[in-house]
Amino acid sequence: MVSTTGNEFANTYVNEIYALSTSLHRSNIGSAMQEQKTSSRIFPSSPDDDIVISGISGKFPNAKNVDEFEHKLYNK
Repeated sequence: MVSTTGNEFANTYVNEIYALSTSLHRSNIGSAMQEQKTSSRIFPSSPDDDIVISGISGKFPNAKNVDEFEHKLYNK
């Protein structure tokens, strides 16, 4: 069984979102979004700051939703 703290879980998702956005930007898929630049950052200013993930969406292999995917992932 995999054990993780809330901070490790949140940091993983922040890093994955950043990597995906960087990849999209580099491949010009996100070129239409370049006009919508913002000056605020979505990352905590220090590693000790708390963040909130208020929603999540996606495709989850062999699961109907994120809760079922998480259950299968952590309870192998």
